[in-house]
Amino acid sequence: MMADAALESYDAALAAELVPLATLANASLANLYLPSDWGLAYSYTGAASMGGCQYFLAVSPASSPTMCVLVLGALWSDFIAFYTPDNHSLFLVPSSVVGTAAAISADGGFETMYQSIRRSLWVDLAKIQRTIPAFATTLPLVVVGLGPGAPVAQLASLDLRPNKTLSPSPVTSLQSYVYSCPPFADAAFAASFASMVPAAYRVQAPADLFPSQPLPASGYVQAGAQQNLAMAIPTYDSPWVERDGPYYQQLLTGVAPVNDGAGTTAAVPGFDPLLAFAMAKLSAIPYQMAQHPGSTLAFTYSPYVLQQNLSVGATVWASLFEGPDTLVIALRGTFTWIELITLVSNAAPSSPAWLGGNYGKYAQPLVDLYASGRDSLRAALNVLGNKPVILTGHDCGGALANLMAVDILTNPLTGNRTVASVYTFGTGPAADLTFARNYGLSRLGSCNFQVARTLDIMPALQLLGAPQTLGTPVPLSGGDFDSYNGSTFHGLYNYIDLLNPGS
Repeated sequence: MMADAALESYDAALAAELVPLATLANASLANLYLPSDWGLAYSYTGAASMGGCQYFLAVSPASSPTMCVLVLGALWSDFIAFYTPDNHSLFLVPSSVVGTAAAISADGGFETMYQSIRRSLWVDLAKIQRTIPAFATTLPLVVVGLGPGAPVAQLASLDLRPNKTLSPSPVTSLQSYVYSCPPFADAAFAASFASMVPAAYRVQAPADLFPSQPLPASGYVQAGAQQNLAMAIPTYDSPWVERDGPYYQQLLTGVAPVNDGAGTTAAVPGFDPLLAFAMAKLSAIPYQMAQHPGSTLAFTYSPYVLQQNLSVGATVWASLFEGPDTLVIALRGTFTWIELITLVSNAAPSSPAWLGGNYGKYAQPLVDLYASGRDSLRAALNVLGNKPVILTGHDCGGALANLMAVDILTNPLTGNRTVASVYTFGTGPAADLTFARNYGLSRLGSCNFQVARTLDIMPALQLLGAPQTLGTPVPLSGGDFDSYNGSTFHGLYNYIDLLNPGS
């Protein structure tokens, strides 16, 4: 049973009990099943065009409620499609939310998300007071959010705090627990939040770098009292695992994740499941080299030898390997909030300078990122063994692999360094229709394999301009009950587990 909501000190046991609820709020609320002894009071999902923000109000114990929890989140697919860089700038928080005339600012996108559900939320809180006798005169509330729901939860906590002067709240005591919460507000917001919501806790896993940007120099800071968990890099460093609820619950409880067993790939001509497993493991290496430089890998990847990690700016984006018969370039996807909205949400099309104008267009942020590292990547390949090249990557790392494959095909490297195959995992859409058609008609169309889990949110994203995914689809089934699925089914860790023939 949940601790007394009037308790103002941080409670690790309560944090562990709340994080599974926070995970649920970032997936569909249809047919919502709560953990034992929790009862659902009300739920609401806002417009997809405003970020897919949503919440549910739950009570505990279900049979005779004494605690009420407000859990806020957002459908990841809607959040990604909505949160383009255009929404990333500071705006004053409305006085009705602040409750005073204080001038404090938060990121405009998160403010829009909260406003999209605010009216319904206040109505539902009033219903709880009318329909649940225990809350008729006192309403203790715990506000919870994870990832995209965390900043919204902090805005709601500010809005619903007791003793608010403007737009008074029905809440009589309030605590706030957020996880993997990015910096989304200015220093004035953080200071006011600390004063107005003293029992607000921001739980942070050191291996989770989703909240590591933007940096304070850009005017953004984090709010709430930080509660650090233990440093623990999973066997396969996977940012979409490390930012989600099951990983946080593991750190809070000490209970190891459950593997649901091996997966099954569809029979596709030319697709090699063992090679796919090897490429998925190699795709985890640039993630770890970028997130945790100098750390030691917890797995082997023979017969491949890591020759070089390649950076764009100061951050590793690719790892270059040499095997007995092939070279391999593995490219990583995003791991920070800013990388996500910059490289994935923003799919505005552009034509690479090195590619003929009739080929089609590709997502401009990826075109620009590849252009920044293109010369280094090509030079690194040209000094290794004279062997064909396999390109691989997870998330937008797969989209970068697809783009590089076109470059090698149209602007050949020296010797035998041609494209042998392309293996991508959970890669999202990035190509316009013309690019996708030309890609499919080229030699790449028969040697590119897009491995995707059925429930993975990324390949099915509906982004502005309706970009397409590339390659022959290879559905990967299984693992529906893996602990690390979280709310996205997108983590590379799970792909590796499901492809592992020894699982």
